[in-house]
Amino acid sequence: MEEWEETKTHFDPSQKQDDPTSACAMRLAALTLALSEFPVPPGETALLLSDLVQKYNSDFGGQLTSTRSNLKIPFMKMQNFFTNIIRNIVVHVQNLIQETPVNYIYLVGGFAESKMLQMQVKGLTKDGLQVIVPRYPQFMVVTGAVLFGLQKGSTIESRVARLTYGYLVLEHWKEKDEIHKKRGFQIIDGVKYVNGQVFKSLVEQGSTIKVLHTETSQVCSPADKRDSDIVFQLYSSRDDDVKFFNPAETIHTRIGEVRGPCADGEFSTLSISFGSTEIRATAFNETTKVSSQADINFNFDSV
Repeated sequence: MEEWEETKTHFDPSQKQDDPTSACAMRLAALTLALSEFPVPPGETALLLSDLVQKYNSDFGGQLTSTRSNLKIPFMKMQNFFTNIIRNIVVHVQNLIQETPVNYIYLVGGFAESKMLQMQVKGLTKDGLQVIVPRYPQFMVVTGAVLFGLQKGSTIESRVARLTYGYLVLEHWKEKDEIHKKRGFQIIDGVKYVNGQVFKSLVEQGSTIKVLHTETSQVCSPADKRDSDIVFQLYSSRDDDVKFFNPAETIHTRIGEVRGPCADGEFSTLSISFGSTEIRATAFNETTKVSSQADINFNFDSV
């Protein structure tokens, strides 16, 4: 209901704080139209808004009042409509800025016009953090989408890495390495490797990445000499300090892989570059100069 959405968005608790017993009036054209859509069972009369208001007040001890054109809702009741919604938004924003500190918060979308939401988000501000509400926040998302499409993604010049991105490798056993001593070793084709796969990072969480910027790994080769391909398994991580991959934990999230030809005696590198909407992974055989590519689309959870 458009009128209800407008009332909800423009509800301003700061204007009523001096008189919590006051009421908020809402025009009933949309609500009356919605009630008229309910089918009336045979033998029963159509629903009247005044009857509903009276029943609500009787059942719940409410203080709603209605006229032909308005429904009056007590201020405190109106404010309670938003409590859970706004609390969830504020908690989410708080978690985001704790995870990735920022200097500015932009509120966009239709509900960004809500004075109550603005007040709560501004209450999170610390030194140097500013909350900005555009003049027409409801149009910001669609405007950005149109600009992005017209300029083919060139509107994004750089981004801040939400996570750490890297790949898994087997690391050669080093007898004098204290960590290696604790983990022990495994033998593959007569070569000692430390137990477990090692997470090698290419891009660190919080670093600024320009569009199409490329990071390249060290040279690698298949551990098993019988393999004719090398497979780079790509992972994201929320913890920069965890070196060894543990499939039982949720610190690392698999986001994809890229496979390329690499026989015994050959060496390959992994490169990742960040586009406007995806990560492009390239396995490049340094010996034969053959490359293979895979694209990984961004998503909120792991990329």
